[in-house]
Amino acid sequence: MELYPSFQAILSLLAFPCRDCSGGADGPVRAVELYMPERTEARADVLYVAEASALSQLPEGQRLFLLCCGGDPPEAVKLRHNAAQAPEAVELRRVLDSVLRAFFTLSDWILRLQRSVIEQRGVQELLDESEGVIPNTVTVLDSSLKLLAFTKNILPDDPPNRYLLEHGFHSADTLEKFRKSRRFQEPENINSLVISTDRAISDYVTVKYFFKYFNELSVYVVMICNHAQPGPGLQSLFTVLIEFIRYYVDKGYPHEGKHTAFDSLMYDMLEGRLDDREEIIQRSDAAGLPCKGLFELYKVDIIDLKLHSLSFLATLLRRNLPDARVSYYQNSIIVLNLYDDLSKKASRLERSMETLSNMQLQAAYAVGVSNVFYDLGSFPTAFRQATTALLAPTLDLTEKSIRSVCCGIPVYRFEDCYLWHMMQHAAQNDALYRNNEAQLMLEKLEAYSRERNYDYVNLLTSYLLYERRLNEVAEAVHLHRNTVVYHVDKLQSCLGTDFSDPYLRWKLLYEIYRSKHKD
Repeated sequence: MELYPSFQAILSLLAFPCRDCSGGADGPVRAVELYMPERTEARADVLYVAEASALSQLPEGQRLFLLCCGGDPPEAVKLRHNAAQAPEAVELRRVLDSVLRAFFTLSDWILRLQRSVIEQRGVQELLDESEGVIPNTVTVLDSSLKLLAFTKNILPDDPPNRYLLEHGFHSADTLEKFRKSRRFQEPENINSLVISTDRAISDYVTVKYFFKYFNELSVYVVMICNHAQPGPGLQSLFTVLIEFIRYYVDKGYPHEGKHTAFDSLMYDMLEGRLDDREEIIQRSDAAGLPCKGLFELYKVDIIDLKLHSLSFLATLLRRNLPDARVSYYQNSIIVLNLYDDLSKKASRLERSMETLSNMQLQAAYAVGVSNVFYDLGSFPTAFRQATTALLAPTLDLTEKSIRSVCCGIPVYRFEDCYLWHMMQHAAQNDALYRNNEAQLMLEKLEAYSRERNYDYVNLLTSYLLYERRLNEVAEAVHLHRNTVVYHVDKLQSCLGTDFSDPYLRWKLLYEIYRSKHKD
């Protein structure tokens, strides 16, 4: 990254005020020299300090950077060159000394920023290194307006920014002011600074830079002008800082992907960095999501994705599912659905799977679906549910599989497989459950089955699943009703119970599930 102090930045650091005759013209300065007409070979990237009387001998054909002493530069010089005028009372030697000090201060600052980036020390150190050069408070926020870094020794005194530094995110009142003043719609041009002078939010003028990818805010850098006004020199210094922050933004937000306020909120919640209730509310509001609602999460696992990246796939889904929030995390696509009516669940799932299927990418999919949840703070739990659903094997104890197929894509709902998850926990603690009443009864029934050469365990399973309704049991086991009555009498005689106790029936059925899971 090749950066040099700029003409306007040098002027802003001088020990005395200068009158800019260039109309704010700027450019990089690689050296500072005393202009001597008979010896100087003029160059466009050098700032020349000169007596006003010597400027009549300037060469033509190049636009030079000039700082004049001892009077007003000639009009022809002002028209053809980037000139500034030092106070007449300040002698040439002092002017040259001040310009050199400013030039070396800025050169050293740029070198320190370069070293920080090379050594990967992070955005916070860039702000720490800038405190002696940029006199104002600078904050760096992510797409959800969560605070990432700030100038620790130059603190603001206005309430909105004091709240930001204290809590790490903006208050609900400040977010509402953002919306009313259309702050989120400002960054139309991603290559220029945005200066707000209306003081609608902060008590001070602010200078902002918006990093955007796919027309979405990714990082938001703000200079609060609480000590110095944003003249051309200060804007130039802020731009230099922006260029170094850009390195970390590009590294964290690759161009092929899209990182939004929702992404940032999702990552922090899933990785355990966000559990503060108030912050969840504020950041979900910044992401345009209600904290309370009817939510459902899909986790799309993709096997052997050959032709495209996850970020590319997420972008395609995002375009085709405007009613959902789509992102990617680790090796999966995450789809967050928000419903105003739960009757739309089935059609939303079908449309989502149809979109996946129609992409015709060379990959295999499986989709885990969480239970409906009512608070965005439950997002990590919903993610675990969808993940657990994808791990579940196919159990077929009620003639209904926990695996369904939609548009050719297997779908696993946690609602259908949470019992399997309980079984998994029980299997990991088998010794704890050993010799319980239901297990002993089943072992006795298995021995009785072998003795009678008839599967009484299978009959008991159907008898319990169909709530002892004999007609349905007979149909399930393909026997005449009278034959079922006969075998049920044998069951009751063997186990010494008429199965009227609902708690015993539940324990027996649970133990049947657990034993089949172990097998």
